Amino acid sequence: MATAQDLSAILLEMVEETPDCDVEELTAHCPQATWNQVFLALDNLSRAGRVTLRQEGPGRYKVGLASQRSVNSQVSHNITPNAV
Repeated sequence: MATAQDLSAILLEMVEETPDCDVEELTAHCPQATWNQVFLALDNLSRAGRVTLRQEGPGRYKVGLASQRSVNSQVSHNITPNAV
């Protein structure tokens, strides 16, 4: 069984190869994981600024790579300056 970290790495590689894919497509290529596990991994990747999730309709989501600009923005928002 793949760990959550393994699943995230697999999903990120798949999204890099096929941007703008459906969650269902990704789930079909990961038979070791449930739809919920795939979505949770994608949610975590989204919160980390690695991918974007767009709702296309009820229960339908598209996944894409986050732009470098949004990744840099995410990083800059997480940095707190040292108090002098």
